[in-house]
Amino acid sequence: MAGSVHVAMGDTKPDRQTRGRDVRDTANAGGTGAGAGTGVRPVTDDPPTGSGGTPAVTDRASAGITPADSAPADSAPTSASTDSTSASTSTDSARDGGARHDDAPTDGGRGDRPSGRGPRMRHLGALVLAGAVGALGATLVVITGGRLALGPVVHPPTAWFGLLDPVATDKPSLLPAVLLAGAALLVGAWWWACRHSQRGELSLRGVAALICCWSAAPLVGPPILSLDVYSYVAQGAMLSAGLDPYAAGPALLGSHPAALAADPIWQDTPSPYGPVGLGLFHAVTALTGGRVVRSVILLRVVTTVAVAALAWCLVRAVPAHRRPWALAAGVGGPVVLLELLGAVHLEAVMMALAAAGLLAALRGRVGLGLALLTAAALTKWPAAMIMIVLLARRWADLAVGPATEPELELELEPAPKAADGSSPAAPVRARTATGILAGRGRALGRRIAAAITSSAPARWARRGRTGRRWALPGLPAGGPAARVLTAVIRDLAVIGATATALSLLLVPDGLGWVRATSTPSHGLSLYSPVSALANLLAIVTDTPGPALPGSDLLGLARAAGMAGAALLIGWLLITVRRRDVPATCGLALLSLALLGPVLYPWYLVWGMIPLVMAKGVPRRRVLMAVGAAGAFLSVPHPEVLFVNAPEVTSWFAREGPVVLVILLACAGAGLLARRRLTSGTRAEVYRSM
Repeated sequence: MAGSVHVAMGDTKPDRQTRGRDVRDTANAGGTGAGAGTGVRPVTDDPPTGSGGTPAVTDRASAGITPADSAPADSAPTSASTDSTSASTSTDSARDGGARHDDAPTDGGRGDRPSGRGPRMRHLGALVLAGAVGALGATLVVITGGRLALGPVVHPPTAWFGLLDPVATDKPSLLPAVLLAGAALLVGAWWWACRHSQRGELSLRGVAALICCWSAAPLVGPPILSLDVYSYVAQGAMLSAGLDPYAAGPALLGSHPAALAADPIWQDTPSPYGPVGLGLFHAVTALTGGRVVRSVILLRVVTTVAVAALAWCLVRAVPAHRRPWALAAGVGGPVVLLELLGAVHLEAVMMALAAAGLLAALRGRVGLGLALLTAAALTKWPAAMIMIVLLARRWADLAVGPATEPELELELEPAPKAADGSSPAAPVRARTATGILAGRGRALGRRIAAAITSSAPARWARRGRTGRRWALPGLPAGGPAARVLTAVIRDLAVIGATATALSLLLVPDGLGWVRATSTPSHGLSLYSPVSALANLLAIVTDTPGPALPGSDLLGLARAAGMAGAALLIGWLLITVRRRDVPATCGLALLSLALLGPVLYPWYLVWGMIPLVMAKGVPRRRVLMAVGAAGAFLSVPHPEVLFVNAPEVTSWFAREGPVVLVILLACAGAGLLARRRLTSGTRAEVYRSM
């Protein structure tokens, strides 16, 4: 046999467009072969024969075939299919008068090895190249990001092997350009990984290897792009000294090294973090004795563990064929690597708790899920949006019954089918009494699991260890009102008990963080929709200079942004039954981040993680574009590029955001129009098949 089955580094299924190409190619080939009944054919180097014996030219790149399609677990063995193909080829050769192809091997099949090794080696080379490019980009960001984050009045506790040497802001420097180049390299490598994992050409293990390679430099380097981690340490030191972080800022510590290294913007502002966040800061400073460098290292260890837990939740939340893409898009993105690991932001802990709570609730463990979501909301308050959406969908399903399609469930992977369409038979075992009972027990367990997952309210009604139900969908003594009332009382009881326990045990003033939720608005993010609107109003009204914090125009723009976010979130809650819970959570949090008073790049993680968990994940390229844009939003002190040209700096601070938002809006409109045209053409092709 001259042809050999190609082996790719992936185990996923092709997307809808790729399956369409497979169907068309199979139809053109005559529909014969091992995969004629399923729309999938074995991929060999030999051209497959059609119904009339005419060779049909196939293209592996256009077919998008993966090992999961070319050699499914329930299909015939590969050797059998290749033997049948060999027999067919031999018959055709004999019928043609004994003619033989020039590339046919004469060494008994040993010619298969080079043909199968070539694609694998090329794919491995591309994987190594992506890892090297991404690692180089991350290294450039680490080398420059730590130095640029320091201001003229900030005193870091250590030079970190020269990576925290201050940068003179009155002299031109190319460090911002180097940082942008490194971010571009990392974004390019990440985009490659997302696209190839989406096509099924990259396995889960390959994605994990790339993430480990890209995260090496951020994990060993100094805090980059932000000084928030020093504020964390300072607030933990305040608790250790008996001070209230909800009443004053780190400046109250005086000459403490953490206070000297914190950002001057947050020196006199109260902490906006919840009791869980402050409890974590307090525990870290207590374990390290208040030493800043050790506290930073320990906080990075905590965020690394949180990101690993987040990756586990993402992998468990999606079916097997989507796991490589979910891991690449959710955890391998530049925002997670640079902002959560490199800059050590608290979003890592918040999103790990939120993802675990959402996963537990959607799998029927509502009490555990609500407890974890409450802990996430007590870390940073935006996580409360996930809990609100979850409760809204849960109570709506209990009130009116399941949706037409139970989209509340996590997307389950379909069980493999045999060649005749029936379920695969269990392996043959010895017919002992123990084996028979074990087999019947497994069958009964599968039937019970299928009954539990048949509808969304049944999932809500899963029994806990105590035998009591979280919801009562089949209660004979009451109707929908009784079910909803019972669920509301029990859900709120879980949330209230968890919030009370954490607030009282972790910090002295458990509700003080509610008064300080507006602290982040003291900052300014120039390249955000709200800032662009404020600068547009400044241009229209001929107001000199950019809109800065405290100005009337920026206050008006922020009010308009929050009103728009409230309208969008309200519409999402009203129509909560039209989509699955992770999709609603992601859209709501992304709206809150984009239209909020400030837009820091790590805020984008709020909506990206639930959207990666969502069923179907429409418009993946838009989601990836949002993640790529986050890599360029946090460039500290970009004005050092144009020290000798202050008019350029003024243009980037005033007109630049307006131009960027307009360009992004035009690009989005163009992509939407292109998508509609492409979907219409694709629908016509499917109808003609």
